[in-house]
Amino acid sequence: MSIETPQSIHCNTGEATQAYKQIDKFFLSISNKIEPKPLNHPIYFEQRVYNLCKFQDNPSDDKLHALVYKDRIIAAVTETRTEFNDINFTFFQNLEGILNNKQG
Repeated sequence: MSIETPQSIHCNTGEATQAYKQIDKFFLSISNKIEPKPLNHPIYFEQRVYNLCKFQDNPSDDKLHALVYKDRIIAAVTETRTEFNDINFTFFQNLEGILNNKQG
């Protein structure tokens, strides 16, 4: 009953289109698992992108892509840049309690 978390993606700056598509696909698969017709309940789901700071008041190019379900982050993807300006995308999910509550 679990959802497979994609492997991390490493790409050059300017070549992240496939990674963004993978984020959308990952979030959609989770949404479909929780609500088989998520578009029937659009208010339950929201995709957000947060800009991250290395230090307080020092913004960076790093981002956190989050899938929010009923005000709870249930999946996230970090988008971080290396010192060579390559991009790493790392996928996470936190469905603990969500799927169990939907089944019960």
